[in-house]
Parts: sequence; structure tokens; C-alpha cells
Amino acid sequence: MMSNAWGKPDAESSEIQNFKREVGQFCDQLLCKQKEQQALHYELHKNITLQRRVTFGQAEQIQAIKLENAKLKKQLAEAQGASSSLASASTELENLHYKKSSDRQRLKIVR
Repeated sequence: MMSNAWGKPDAESSEIQNFKREVGQFCDQLLCKQKEQQALHYELHKNITLQRRVTFGQAEQIQAIKLENAKLKKQLAEAQGASSSLASASTELENLHYKKSSDRQRLKIVR
């Protein structure tokens, strides 16, 4: 700091030094804010990427579930068809059994 002839600090020089110090502090604050902003920006993009991964993962799961659902519907239709065929065969077998019993009764009557 410069002094005037009486050994006191020069007011103008003191103001300049204060201004320089304040500007330095302001620049330090700006740098801190910039680093904070960069960190937040990084976190934001990391979260966006994670959300996309989760969304794509969910889409894949939904697609897999839809395929499994389609397979199960096909199996159900086949099982219902088999059940219907089995019911028809059972009815036919009962009819044949009844006819056989009926024919036996007639044979007994004829003998």
C-alpha cells in the first residue's frame, strides 16, 4: 500500500486495493458457482440416462410380457379345443356304450 507524505495510507490506493480484493472474491464466487453448475449438469444428465435405461428396460419387460401373454392365450385356445374334443369323444363313447348295452339287451331277448 502506498503512503502519502505523512505516512498514512493513500485513500485512492486503498480503494483500489479494496476493489481488487472484492473483484478477486467475486471471481472466486463465480468459479465456485460454475463448478456447482457443472456438477448439477452432470447429475442431471446422469439421471436422464438412468431414466432412459429404466424406460427402455420397462419397455423390454412389457414386450416380453406381451409375448408370454400371447403364448398363454394360444395354449389356452389349444386346451379349450382339446377339452371340447375330449367332451365330444366322451359323449360319443357314452353313446357307443349305451348302444352296446342296448344291443346286448336285444340279444338276450332274441335268445
